Amino acid sequence: MTSASNNRVGRSLLFFWLACAAYVVATGLLIQLFLLPRVFPSWDLGNGLMVRTDSGTFHRLAVELVERVGSEGWEAWELSPDGQTPAGVAALFYALTGPRPWVLLPLNAVLHATAAVLLAAMILRLVHDLRWALLAAIPFVLFPSALRWTAQIHKDGATILGFYMFAYALMILASPSSWFPRWRPGLRGWLLAFAGAAMVWAYRPYMSLMLQVVGLAAMVIVGPSLLMDARRGRVPPRRAWMAIALVAGMLGLLTVFSRQGTGRAGESDDDLPPLSASSISRVAWQSESWMPEPLDRMLRSLANRRQRYLTAFPEAGSLVDASAEFLSLDDVLAYIPRAAQIGLLAPFPTEWLGEGTLPSTTLMRRAAIPEMVFIYSALLALPLAIWRFRRRPDSWILLILCVGMIVGYALVVAIIGTLYRMRYPYIMLLTGISVAAVASWFDDRRRARQPPRAGVS
Repeated sequence: MTSASNNRVGRSLLFFWLACAAYVVATGLLIQLFLLPRVFPSWDLGNGLMVRTDSGTFHRLAVELVERVGSEGWEAWELSPDGQTPAGVAALFYALTGPRPWVLLPLNAVLHATAAVLLAAMILRLVHDLRWALLAAIPFVLFPSALRWTAQIHKDGATILGFYMFAYALMILASPSSWFPRWRPGLRGWLLAFAGAAMVWAYRPYMSLMLQVVGLAAMVIVGPSLLMDARRGRVPPRRAWMAIALVAGMLGLLTVFSRQGTGRAGESDDDLPPLSASSISRVAWQSESWMPEPLDRMLRSLANRRQRYLTAFPEAGSLVDASAEFLSLDDVLAYIPRAAQIGLLAPFPTEWLGEGTLPSTTLMRRAAIPEMVFIYSALLALPLAIWRFRRRPDSWILLILCVGMIVGYALVVAIIGTLYRMRYPYIMLLTGISVAAVASWFDDRRRARQPPRAGVS
């Protein structure tokens, strides 16, 4: 693009960012200061936080940490009290302004708006039309389910932004023609990937390993295509090998994050305490003699984490496949198709009108109906998107990352309500790709039907 086009795109994205940030702050203030305390008081935990959510725990930990800082000094502050980074971040704001959750809304706005701009930027690499890229990002901003972290205290805002930073950087690194031999853009992409992975690790350490796995899977698919292009003369071989080396180095460096954790959330499963006061049994995992120990440990961790969801929250109204336990590699492999079905399509239409365990969860089920109708429609168009973008490595990187993360979560998280929140960045990216593909396809057809202008053959 020309310098003028780049400036126009930059101004448009800045305006989009400001609009998204203003929306987050406005809706957060409306919910915390008016709707919860005055319209839905039975759902109000106090301080503008909703009952039966993690936000109350994060707020309590933050207040306790501020009290310790007040009596012991800033040496008492920690990033992740009890393994919960949102509480440590909230304590910083509380110490400066007072323990009021609404003071975190500007931070939520920055995280959500920046993630929305990155989503638009990723789609723009596929369609090369800012209109359709912004159109594809709007549902990510406006879906009501996002209010659970934009208007409350939660981990999702930071982990979503971290994943989008990682995905966007991986797209840059896998396209050496856009930066090689100018090393600075490539270095910026490498640093962006590292920063995104660090943000993910700080809030959800186990996601670092997931990023390694899906990132490696993406490059296993895209790497040979890049080398084939180099062999055919489409890409200079030096560029192709440099891109592969950078991505391999970046994925290898993620081991620093995936092998360590922050507090309780990052400990190994053998040391992790139960998620509830009740005793939670571990699965009798059957190891395979041929399986490398890191792979066996990862699968055993997956099986134990799923077991915790099944046994720690038996009262969850959206518990699914409670009888499906993972005792061996064969069990995990056999469940992957079902995990893909649940991860992509749940909650199913038969569950949309069901009653939740609380009035608030019932309302969330009703609010999910238009979202799921949109998601179903977009997924029906996903084959068109795959076909239109089939020759672009960027599209395959995004597809593999998103589907891999969705299936990974669905293997572990047996509660649909929790899975619905955790899959948000990946399902929104998939639907964004579909929306952009359909919009650009209709635009191409409209242009083809227009008669040629006078003097143009």
